[in-house]
Amino acid sequence: MDIKPERIFTPTTIDRIAPTICKSINIRAPNACSTAPLF
Repeated sequence: MDIKPERIFTPTTIDRIAPTICKSINIRAPNACSTAPLF
C-alpha cells in the first residue's frame, strides 16, 4: 500500500489517529477505539 502525503482541511481529533494507523497496516483497532478511521 502506497501512502502518499496529503493535507486534510477537515477538522479532526486525536482519537482518530489510532484507528487510521491500524487500518493502514491491516490490524485490528484497539478495543477502546470508538471512532472511525480517517479514510
